[in-house]
Amino acid sequence: MAFHAPQDGVGLASLYGGRDGLARKLDEFFATPETATFPGSYGGVIHEMREARDVRMGQYGHSNQPSHHIPYMYDYTDRPWKTQKLVREALSRLYLGSEIGQGYPGDEDNGEMSAWYLFSALGFYPLQMGSPAYAVGSPLFTKATVHLPGGKDLVVNAHGNSDRNVYVQDLQVNGKPWKSTSLPHDLLSGGAVLDFTMGPEPSSWGEPLTSLTPDGERPRPLRDLPVTGGPAALSDDTSATTAVLTGPVTLTPAARDQVTYYTLTSAAAAAPTAWKLEATLDGTTWTTIDERTAQTFPWPRQTRPFKIAKPGRYASYRLTAPGTLAELELLAAPGPPCARTITGAHDGPLVVTSALCLTPGASVTGPVTVRQGGSLVSVGAAITGPLTATSARSLVLLDTTLKGPLSATSVKALSVEHSTVQGPVSLVRNDGPIVSGSTVTGPLTCTSNTPAPVNNGLANTIGGPPAGQCRGL
Repeated sequence: MAFHAPQDGVGLASLYGGRDGLARKLDEFFATPETATFPGSYGGVIHEMREARDVRMGQYGHSNQPSHHIPYMYDYTDRPWKTQKLVREALSRLYLGSEIGQGYPGDEDNGEMSAWYLFSALGFYPLQMGSPAYAVGSPLFTKATVHLPGGKDLVVNAHGNSDRNVYVQDLQVNGKPWKSTSLPHDLLSGGAVLDFTMGPEPSSWGEPLTSLTPDGERPRPLRDLPVTGGPAALSDDTSATTAVLTGPVTLTPAARDQVTYYTLTSAAAAAPTAWKLEATLDGTTWTTIDERTAQTFPWPRQTRPFKIAKPGRYASYRLTAPGTLAELELLAAPGPPCARTITGAHDGPLVVTSALCLTPGASVTGPVTVRQGGSLVSVGAAITGPLTATSARSLVLLDTTLKGPLSATSVKALSVEHSTVQGPVSLVRNDGPIVSGSTVTGPLTCTSNTPAPVNNGLANTIGGPPAGQCRGL
């Protein structure tokens, strides 16, 4: 299970020390022979162990579908040529028929063994589940044509292709150079011509794949926030217990992280078909952050995820969903780990270059400057002096009082929620700022933010005139 994160190979690589570390781990995997002599918890040798041994590709068991993505994981490294080599070896050697499957190197579960062959023979594979893109491999045929709906064709040419020329030297898409090892689905499904140039030796072609986690960062998967309130059955982490909901249910999360998804798990029957999820920053004023109608749960005790339309760092959530449920989860990505935490008073200028956290009751006398890549998360704190953030990773003001102006430019994650800013505010070229339920005593100016700032349905009190994108907040 060392490579079972195909949706976030960059995050996985960071756990191995970077993309080179992932490549080394893959090398070890494919170089270590399977001997079929270690039954582990199975109590005996199972057929997948013998089949992996007979494949002679290290620990790789192509007969077992959960392994099928592993050769393509080299596309997350600077060695995509190893993906090309391994894919062509599997295509040429494992589907010929022998004692293993007579043409199929393992079980043909739901057509997946054939699907791997068809995708890989075309030269690409759906590595990242849930992503509208394919990872480049090595096309098997000199020319292949896929007739698409609407009369369009996807044509794959592999110039110079042969049993020896398995390495991609160059790729052009519709006559234009293509450097990425990722091919968008929309590009292929609309009809396209892929021109591969193949050769007998590895080349420098191919930019590595990207994924959910940026290079150099640790993965931050969504986590289920612990909550208080509501029926115990909704938060006991088992679908064996259920609760009949006849009115609103209020839950308070243990952490003020930004909840971006929630899940509902149906009971054996009588699941809700429509519901509304509300949230509050102060326990008094509520806003609808997601609403659904005409919903179905095809199976008993089915867990379904839903994306929140207006995510924020709310104090409490309220679900109105007439019916019977087994679980309700609030999912949030943890913030950057605090490199430094201030719990009391800090006097003097403060420059933030990593991750700084201000806890409730903390006070800082500035000025405060958040530099490129830095993060400032202030919850229930007081800041005196100007606050400036430029190219920062994140800037979060929650239940915070800032006695001075705020200037934020090119910040990746910016939110000012249930806070007071006693001075002018300027927001320029940030990634989708949130200014919600707050008080700004000076002018509020917003320019070239993408997307434009939102208040999540919780209006702000603005003393000075709002300008630009901030009108209506």
